[in-house]
This record gives sequence, structure tokens and C-alpha cells, in this order.
Amino acid sequence: MKFGVKLMNTLFASFEPTEDVVELLTSLRQADMAWIAEEIETSIRNGHSVTRKIQGNQGKGNGHRIEPFDADEQLGITLRVIQRYTIEMQKLWYWTQDDLRETLENPNLQIAISYLGSQEPIHLFDENLDMHLARLDELLRRAWPHGTESYDIID
Repeated sequence: MKFGVKLMNTLFASFEPTEDVVELLTSLRQADMAWIAEEIETSIRNGHSVTRKIQGNQGKGNGHRIEPFDADEQLGITLRVIQRYTIEMQKLWYWTQDDLRETLENPNLQIAISYLGSQEPIHLFDENLDMHLARLDELLRRAWPHGTESYDIID
């Protein structure tokens, strides 16, 4: 009987978030942002795919397995998702408006979103939000596990 090296393929892995990430997820849920917390938690629980070269009695090949994210990777995922759903979403809204003004050659163009059949616009971003998002961005930058110089690099 031959015994070879075989890496386990774990399709339905479930890995636990670190204590720090659990605290952040709890805060998101308390702030009525459970949908963001769920996305982060699902990503972390699913782990990530790793392909490795293996050698054994049956020859050489590639093995595949699912591994957990380490603590820094979990924190990075958490901070990046928070950044994208808060800071980047607001920037995208303003960039879109500016692009439309430029494309349509109408510098006074105003874009409003409202419920179907309503004339009342929905205010997506409170006027004080800029100040709060700037503070959040600074806090995320300080907490970024890969050094503040790489925080602005979107991966």
C-alpha cells in the first residue's frame, strides 16, 4: 500500500475571528451596521485558499487547502471593509457627481435621489459626516496593521 502526501481540501472551513475583530464586529452591530459585520465575519470564517507544491510517493503536484487568516490579515480585512463602506462610498458619490458635471458640461448640475413617486430628496450624507469620516479615516490609518504608509494603497 502506498502512502502519499495529500493536502486536505476543506470546502466548508469555519475559522474564528480574533478577539480584536470580534470587538469591532460587536461595535458595528451595535451601530446598526450588522450587514457590514456579517460580510467581514463571513470572509474571515471562510479563510483563504492556498496552493502548495507537494511531493510524495505518487509524484509531484499541487495541493490545495483552505487556511485561516492570521491576526494581522483579519484586522486588515476588517479595517478595509469599514473604510470602503464609509469613507470610500462617500468619496465615490462626490466623484460621480463631479464626473457627471464635467461629462455633461454643466457645472451647476445637482443630483438628487428620492423614493419612487416622491419629490422629497434623500440625503445620503449628513453635512457633519465629512468631519466624522476624516476622523474615522485617521483612526483606521493608525490601526492599519501593515504600516500607515501602505494604508492608502487600495488592494
